[in-house]
This record gives sequence, C-alpha cells and structure tokens, in this order.
Amino acid sequence: MNVNFYEQLKIAFSNPLPGKSAHIKMIHEGQKLVDPHGIFKNAAIVVLIYQTKTEKEIVFIKRNEYDGHHSGQIGFPGGKEDEDDESLLNTAIRECYEEIGVKLTEKELIGILSPVYVMISEFMIYPYVFYLSSEPVFSIDKSEVQYLIQFPLNKLVSNLLRQEKNMTFQGENQIIPYYAIKDEIVWGATAMILSEFIEIVKKVH
Repeated sequence: MNVNFYEQLKIAFSNPLPGKSAHIKMIHEGQKLVDPHGIFKNAAIVVLIYQTKTEKEIVFIKRNEYDGHHSGQIGFPGGKEDEDDESLLNTAIRECYEEIGVKLTEKELIGILSPVYVMISEFMIYPYVFYLSSEPVFSIDKSEVQYLIQFPLNKLVSNLLRQEKNMTFQGENQIIPYYAIKDEIVWGATAMILSEFIEIVKKVH
C-alpha cells in the first residue's frame, strides 16, 4: 500500500459500495439475504484500521461466552444502540471505547459500510470504518471481551482466507463460508461486513 492509502480509501468509500453482492459471498448455501420486517433493533460496529511501526492492521474481538446468539464469536467492537446515543455513529464510538478502550472521534471516520440485517437476532448492524495514524493503547472490558485479534491489512486481500467447513447451524449440518483469521473462524454477519470491506481495500491495494 502506498503513502496515499488514507486518501484513496476515503475516495473508495465515496463511490457506490458493493453491498449485497459482497455480503452474499459469505452466506451458506440455501440462505438468502433478507430485509427486515416489522420491528428490529439497531446496532453499530467499528472497523478500526491503524498504523503500526511496520504495517497497517485491523482489530477483531473474541466475545465472551453468554446466553445469546453471538456468544463466543469473533466480531468487531460494537453493540446495540442506547436511547441516550445521539446517532448510530455515536453508538459505534461509545461501544468501541467501552469494549476495547479506544476513544475515537468523528474526524477519524473515513467511511461507512453497507448495513447488514441479522435475522436470528433481529438486529440491523451499521458498520463504521475509522483510521488512526498510530497504534492505539487497548484496554479490553473483560466482562464482554475475551481477547483481541490484531491482523495485518495486507493479508486480508489474500484469497486463501476464505474457506468453508461443515458446521451445525440452526440444528442443521451445513457448509458455512468463513474467513480464517489467526486460527479463528470469522463467519456470519461479521464475515459479510468483512467481505465488503475487503473488496473496497482491494481497490486501493
């Protein structure tokens, strides 16, 4: 990636996004992308890019085990909208600070990805992409996060990351597409969001 990566990425986000064409690559056979019907809940997540001494990285979180649909999964920092949040952007900023201790501002926002609807939990997820020129100091909320996974941005564009495996989902054995990130399985809504993000990064890589 060249020195103009930041500016090029902002331009890429200003163009039409891949949206559903990217999302559909990471759903299992027989599954369809659906639009929300009736009442649904809003959530916002942060795709955080930051510059280390040697390369650019993004960060994932390993969620704690709990009684819920996304227990123990790999995801991005984020969570549901609170009544006190002024906007979903504020939701993303607040959740990122609460979960991994990184305080972001609107000035560091470089783009917004297409929202993803998760039918099983009835959440519409809005992804916000931020860029930091230096590596942040992380401080995880251990009540929600087991650990962080920091991953080089250059490796995201490798076609080898996308794999498939048999998994039990909703009581059925199905072939599920996923991204192999440092021996972790990134699937579901996170993989759909990541699929679109990767397509955009490839345009400036």
